[in-house]
Amino acid sequence: MSRISIEELKKNNGKNGKKAWLSYRGTVYDVSGSSLWKDGHHMNSHHAGHDLTEFFKNAPHGPEVFEGVKEMGKLEEDVKGASTARGDVDVLPPGFIRFLLGQHPHPVSVHFPIALSITAVFFTFLGLLFSSESLKTAGFYNICMALLSTPFAVAAGFLSWYHNYKKAFTTLFTAKIILSLTLFILLCAALITHIMGGDSPQSPYYWTYNLLVLFLAPNVAALGYLGGRITFPR
Repeated sequence: MSRISIEELKKNNGKNGKKAWLSYRGTVYDVSGSSLWKDGHHMNSHHAGHDLTEFFKNAPHGPEVFEGVKEMGKLEEDVKGASTARGDVDVLPPGFIRFLLGQHPHPVSVHFPIALSITAVFFTFLGLLFSSESLKTAGFYNICMALLSTPFAVAAGFLSWYHNYKKAFTTLFTAKIILSLTLFILLCAALITHIMGGDSPQSPYYWTYNLLVLFLAPNVAALGYLGGRITFPR
């Protein structure tokens, strides 16, 4: 495998028709064909032509994203030397924030509102199908827990978006932000309508409550899909 200097790596920054190269743990990869590295930028946060080893510690994905990506060679200098030779790349967040992001709080916390919302839909649907009040009640309890966990997942997502992706307003992130807010609104509305009597078939809020719960399914499904697109880009 050929040896590549830091100067050669920096020249291939994806700008003005140049190739988009980056290095990770001493290996140089060509990401020119990826739509996620258009003009040498990734999520408006990282830049081609540089070593990104240190930033992978906070990334929501691992080195598996390089599977199938063309390897150009090895850096002549070590990775640490490549890191110090960078120019306009991002500054790492403060120590505590960097440690927190290194624990991947958003991928961990986001599973709670998604799973609880799906479970709420499941129990509510079965409750309607079999006219079972106990199943409907189980669905409502899951809604309460989903609502409690959503702010933590949103806060962790904001932290990751702010530091890892430098507040990038790409189509993926914009859609995810809108869907996250929609999820919180749906959960709040479901809770309110249930309190107003939505659990009773005689209540004018009965079908409003049940429809709000059922709408959670496509919302969290879309959230999970977008999260997968961000975490495991191709």
